Amino acid sequence: MDYSPTRSRRALALFVVDNLLSAVVIGPLVVFYWRGTWELLNVYLFPDDQAASGWTCSAVGNVGLLCVVYLQKPLARWLRGDSPLHWVLGYHVYTYVLGALNVCQWRGVWVLLDYYTGVSVISSWTSFVIGISSKCYLKLAPVTPVSVAYFVLLLFILELLSQIDTNDHSEAVIMPHPTVDKH
Repeated sequence: MDYSPTRSRRALALFVVDNLLSAVVIGPLVVFYWRGTWELLNVYLFPDDQAASGWTCSAVGNVGLLCVVYLQKPLARWLRGDSPLHWVLGYHVYTYVLGALNVCQWRGVWVLLDYYTGVSVISSWTSFVIGISSKCYLKLAPVTPVSVAYFVLLLFILELLSQIDTNDHSEAVIMPHPTVDKH
């Protein structure tokens, strides 16, 4: 199906409304979630030991995300059961756990970078150059083309659960995409 905004006035209106909702509602709500989770971790996870907090967050985030990758197929079978309760609980729990694990992973790396390299112009440029170089390399490297969109996960969770493998996890965490690829 063609969703091009130039196709019709209705398609253009849907395109504009979709982008406005994303920018004005969904984007700020995602920031609230991330900031709230991040700050709660600052307060409760080794608040007086930045290195321990960073390493713990990084370990929980990375190990947790790896576990989620390997649990996706069994979870998809469980969610496809006859019970709507499985779907509703699995749908929400999976989304919140995945979101929290992503925040942990990002926070762990961020806190460790701050701890070991400090916050300076040189460390910022070094991080930027390493990050942009890695992103360029990974875009050129052969990876599975399924992209993970955490912001639209609620709509596509069953499809994603049955199609994602470990290669997708690394691309999605390093380079999140704004939308799910259309098949």
